[in-house]
Formats: sequence, C-alpha cells, structure tokens
Amino acid sequence: MKKLALLLLAGLLLTGTSCEKIELPASEGENNEETPAPTPDEPGTDPDDGSGDGADEDDPTGGADIWSVAQAMTLGEDEFVWVKGYIIGYARSTSRSSLVFACPTTKPNTNMFIADRPEETDRERCMAIRLTEDGMNYRSLLNLFDHPDFFRQPILIAGQTGTYFGATGIREIFEYTFLPTEQMNRRKAWKTGSEENNQKKRRKNLVVQKKVVPLHRV
Repeated sequence: MKKLALLLLAGLLLTGTSCEKIELPASEGENNEETPAPTPDEPGTDPDDGSGDGADEDDPTGGADIWSVAQAMTLGEDEFVWVKGYIIGYARSTSRSSLVFACPTTKPNTNMFIADRPEETDRERCMAIRLTEDGMNYRSLLNLFDHPDFFRQPILIAGQTGTYFGATGIREIFEYTFLPTEQMNRRKAWKTGSEENNQKKRRKNLVVQKKVVPLHRV
C-alpha cells in the first residue's frame, strides 16, 4: 500500500512539471522585445510620392531650361530652345517695321511676335515666330484672327532658331503650351554651365525632340 502511494505521488509530480513553460535562452544578439508596427512615411520622404522636391510632373519641358525672349534673341542659327513670352501682335509684311500690336481684322496672320512684357511696344524687343501650315498647322492653331483671345497671353514655345524679320526668331515650332500668368517667372532661364556644354545640351535636346510627335496644348 505504501508503494502504491509513492507511485501515485511520483506520477502527480511528473504531470505538474510537464505542463510548465520552459524558457529557452535567447540567442546571441537576439532581442526578445516586440517590434512595433511600421508607420507610414512622412510626406516628402518618399521621392516617388510626388510631394518631394523632384521634377514637376506638369512641366512640359521635362526639366529643360527656359529662356526669356531677350535671352533667346541673342542665340545664333539652328539652336533648340524653350522660350517663354507674351503674344503681342503680328507683322503685316516681311518688314519688322510693319509689326502691329493688335489682332488682324481681315485674314489669319502667318507670323506672330512675343515679348517679355504683355504691354511691350518696342519692336526691337519682340521675337518673331513663324507660323507654318505643315505638320501640325501652327498657323491654324495660333493665328490671332481666329483666336483673338490669345492676344497678350503667356505662352511657352519649343522651337528651332533662325534669322527671321532681321533678327533671331523661331522658324520652326516643335511644341507649345499656354501658361498661367503666375508661372511666367517660376523658372530661371538657362544661365549656368560653359557655352560648350550648353551647345551640346541644346543639340542633344533637338535630336530627342525631333523623334517625338509634336504636341500642342491649349
């Protein structure tokens, strides 16, 4: 009887110890503390979330440099340039002296002039833009006879320079877009880098630009 009691007591002891939680030693360098759930990134920390200082997705130039009218008129032949200005009129004939600071009243104009100021009246400070009928037919899209509301509107033009009306102008348009007035001074014109690097950049941009279909935005 005494043996039976001892066996029962031993069985109870074994059962109790088998249910206890056994703590294993932590491995070296292991932290047993719970890792907190990750929190969303703060605005501006992710370069792809659109809130940082990256390139403006609405920028039609793709980050290229923009020239004022005065600066673009100092360029030579066959330069690719983005130039911004205000549409201030057109020339009635092939002479710069025939520039009229108004809209035509009889037929569509074949050229237009832009300036750095919407109220410009000095003809020498105005850049001539040739409105061609080939391809995108920019004459139809931009002439002031059919679109008098374009008069004195800010515009951004990508094109190739050449002598036009006795000075540097745009002889071929590749792309254009109208700008809100408050955006006219938000970007600095091209003023950095050596002239050799600027020449290489303009030639590269011209080659790339000619590979894409011309785009216009109204």
